[in-house]
Amino acid sequence: MKVRFFNYYRHLDKMTPQIGDTLYGNYLAYPGMMLAKRMEDEGFYKTFDDDFDIAIFTDLDEELMRFALSLPPHIKKILHLCESPIYTPYGHHPHILFSNIWSSVVTYNREFDSSRLQHYDIPVTGIQCPLPSIPSVKDTLPRGVFIGSFKNDNRGFGLHRDNLMLQLAEAGIIDIYGHGWPNSSHYCGKTDDKIKTLTQYRYVICSENAKYSGYVTEKIGDSILAERPCIYFGDALHAHKRFGETFIELPALSLEAFHTVFKRLNSQYDTLYTAVLKEKSRSEHWVDSFIENMLQALRKCKLAN
Repeated sequence: MKVRFFNYYRHLDKMTPQIGDTLYGNYLAYPGMMLAKRMEDEGFYKTFDDDFDIAIFTDLDEELMRFALSLPPHIKKILHLCESPIYTPYGHHPHILFSNIWSSVVTYNREFDSSRLQHYDIPVTGIQCPLPSIPSVKDTLPRGVFIGSFKNDNRGFGLHRDNLMLQLAEAGIIDIYGHGWPNSSHYCGKTDDKIKTLTQYRYVICSENAKYSGYVTEKIGDSILAERPCIYFGDALHAHKRFGETFIELPALSLEAFHTVFKRLNSQYDTLYTAVLKEKSRSEHWVDSFIENMLQALRKCKLAN
């Protein structure tokens, strides 16, 4: 069966492998490449032609929904959600999620629990990444590091996160990398290799832009690949299920909360570091949930054909 992919981010429809992006670092194309390989093993072939049997929509807006509705009934349709609702809210609305148009809905978002939904973990490429050499912790800078863009965006927690990062940088507690940040003595500009940069520091600060059940992105994974424990703001419940005891939860984006958590990081550092190394050794499986759930959705389409 021929499968055509449609993405909310239109330029990702024909994404090529890359690593070292300032914002992400992770090998973003790898999960899709592995899915395509496993699909072929089961008789599903990715196509860019207009002749296809199954359409997979990764995230959604009204234009894509209208297109999905325009497709004939014999073309099976799968909705795959991986972006935060603060950026792509349309696909997370109940009337979209539970529309009869979909043969399957594959989503990380556990805010809705239904037999009609397949829940998966957002894929993160593990040791399949091309990785730099890792210096010993004793040879790193004693500060922490945060890598991400300056959002200047009132959606989600971006403004609160950026305000805290600036306060920590001004106090000399962390260095910041990424684009758009105000110049300061601890703003280090962009980086061509996120993971390599992370290895130069004792610990990492990781923050999601929003808190939704199951929304755990590549950020902790990148810190694990760099072999550094992190302080994490996000869905800690599911993050612990995925990445074990490799991080300390930051419960609020405030200096008071940070200083409390920082003490825990220092007192538990050796235990966290050991957990990081253990999790890195099994990181090749970080894409398994995504691939198996997508294949299950495709198999369902084949059975219904």
